[in-house]
Amino acid sequence: MENKSNYAYLIFKDKALTSGVEPFFPKKNLFENLKIEKQKCSIYGYFLPLENGAYDLGKMITMCETASWDYFSHLSAKFVLFVYFKKERELAVVTDVYGSFPVYWLKDKNRFIISLNIQFLTEMLDRVKINTHTLLQFVSRETGLGTSTLIESINKVPAACILKVKTDLTWSLESFLNKLIFLQYDAYADWDEFKERFNWTFREVVTDYVRAVGNIPLVADISAGFDSTAVAYMLKKASKNEFVCLNWDQALPYNSQNKKIIEKFSLYHDLSTNFLIHDFNNLKKSLFVAEEYPYPMNGYWALKHLQKIRSLGSFVNFGGHGGDELLSAKPISDIFPYSPYIELFKMVSKEKNGLSLIMGESGIRRLLRHDYYNSIMYYPSLLSLSALNNNLMDFQFCWDLDVWVLSPLTDLRIITTMLKAPKRLTSISKSDFWRCVYPEIHLPEQSLDSNQQNFENGFNHSFEIGRDLVVSILENSELEKLGTFKISSIKRDLIKGNIAKYIENGGSLVFLFNLLKIETYLKSQAQAKTVSFD
Repeated sequence: MENKSNYAYLIFKDKALTSGVEPFFPKKNLFENLKIEKQKCSIYGYFLPLENGAYDLGKMITMCETASWDYFSHLSAKFVLFVYFKKERELAVVTDVYGSFPVYWLKDKNRFIISLNIQFLTEMLDRVKINTHTLLQFVSRETGLGTSTLIESINKVPAACILKVKTDLTWSLESFLNKLIFLQYDAYADWDEFKERFNWTFREVVTDYVRAVGNIPLVADISAGFDSTAVAYMLKKASKNEFVCLNWDQALPYNSQNKKIIEKFSLYHDLSTNFLIHDFNNLKKSLFVAEEYPYPMNGYWALKHLQKIRSLGSFVNFGGHGGDELLSAKPISDIFPYSPYIELFKMVSKEKNGLSLIMGESGIRRLLRHDYYNSIMYYPSLLSLSALNNNLMDFQFCWDLDVWVLSPLTDLRIITTMLKAPKRLTSISKSDFWRCVYPEIHLPEQSLDSNQQNFENGFNHSFEIGRDLVVSILENSELEKLGTFKISSIKRDLIKGNIAKYIENGGSLVFLFNLLKIETYLKSQAQAKTVSFD
């Protein structure tokens, strides 16, 4: 783990102080490290253009100087920009549509401190006050679209937003997605026209990503599913350099992916594939990151991080994430005309039995308070919640290792193409979709019911053999002080070996795992600070 001072930060000081802006932005191998001084403004940050020919540094600087933020709503790029207007002594922080860089801020009497690492800000606090509602959301697998974090005094900037900080340290936050004009186009009336457009866009996106990466080594995540194999196939077509496909699989006999399909697919398309085995047995290793980062981490990346990834050196990882949302691509503000959290209500209702093993009725009622969700501000997004959350959860590992993830299927151009798909597309399955648009890619075996990715067996097994560890984590529980979680009941069940009901009840083990991560984090903080709840 890097020292926290190696994370980018910027301190915007009150006019009574002298320096104005104190920036620190270490170099990262995939991104252009921006440190630009102009007459009107200073520009700091990171930038990676993903669309060939659409990005011009001079134009981008002009757009920043004139505060023409709608320019970025059309730009397929990963970036975070800190623009300090010298005459106005005003700071603008701009995030991309992908939420590639999490931006957190903390305000005190004479400073506005912004960082890409929440722990950097946490260390500046004398005490940690937990936002209980956000905590309940985290345990129930929902990190949300708002500005709240687990720590009450620290906020975050959502994707596709502009945070403005004035001289008196007052601030405002707005989205630039309401200026998107390309959403006004009508859907393709003809399937063949749409298919041709999607094929062209998919090829263009992957080719542009390869060009953007340059000479950095590539790898492609691959499973037996449709999305990752489609990306690996297209990467083979687009890249002139050799690359390897990696299957981060579970140890037998908990292997739920069809290794034979992956081997056959790799042979058919002349792909070099390595199978790297996770050790799901060591629950402690997959929890260690919770001591540093106060939100549910991506366990998939955590296990990569712990097992193999450092030995592979620096590379860019192409993945198929986002494919599950292709057929339902819509701006979130259109999907949820009233509250984005309607999906959370549906999920909790569906899996309430599993959640009720972890959380008491008072906690579930508080989690589902409609008046709370109706009163907070939402910020629209073109990406799905799962894609945004995946980017958030991956970031700390990517930063620490300087190993970055590119997901072509979440590219702005593919999303906007899918937004204009014929209406009939909503009635077909994902396997039918891929067979229609790219019949030459996939194998017939990939459509079989037996080819279903299911990580639950290994996940369940890790809890079966890790019962003693779970009980030890829950001893002298910080969360038990809330009276919201069934800590005593969980410990009693695990001590007696009554784990079957957690395995059998939907997402209860996922909820329990998230609870353990929050508990681990709180205990880590409590060693140095006073921890309380709102």
